[in-house]
Amino acid sequence: MNRLLAIVALILSSAAHAQAGDQPFKFVAGLGLTGGGDKVASVTYTDGTTQTLKGGGLVMFFAGGEFRLGTLVTLQTTIGYHVDGSYASNGDLEFTRTPIDVIAYMPVTDNLRLGIGAHFIDSATLKGTGPAGYIDQKFDASVGLVVEGEYRFASWFGLKVRGVSQKYTETVTRTRFSGNHIGVLGAFYF
Repeated sequence: MNRLLAIVALILSSAAHAQAGDQPFKFVAGLGLTGGGDKVASVTYTDGTTQTLKGGGLVMFFAGGEFRLGTLVTLQTTIGYHVDGSYASNGDLEFTRTPIDVIAYMPVTDNLRLGIGAHFIDSATLKGTGPAGYIDQKFDASVGLVVEGEYRFASWFGLKVRGVSQKYTETVTRTRFSGNHIGVLGAFYF
């Protein structure tokens, strides 16, 4: 939670600097699909079909801000919600995390930029309802590496391709698994 407050303070102070004319600042929000990582859980439905939840899947939403540091480097800080789940009429099972990304970007061309940074996970959980209601696992906070390429189609929209290296450790059993994943994200700037 302290990290979240620090990130929010950084974004707000950046916005204040931008309004004062010191640095250009933009808000960013987006969503995307990701895939990869080790199996976190499997669900078998009454018709015999199964679904696997992965440590790097599946849907991610994010929001934050970015500001320019000098003439070549742009720093983007976002907080998100990342989830892979199985949903049925009698219950659900979800693997959720709250990623905080801090990424430094450098331009390659006018529309293409590459970034590298840290991917913080503060609150990963595997939680079920209904028949899976007995599942309530928590995972230690962890830090991973994120590498992104972003193509800006317009000043207000970019398409990102990312790779993340991440490991999770369950707090009780100490079981470790990979959350490594790749993803495609749409980013809206305003």
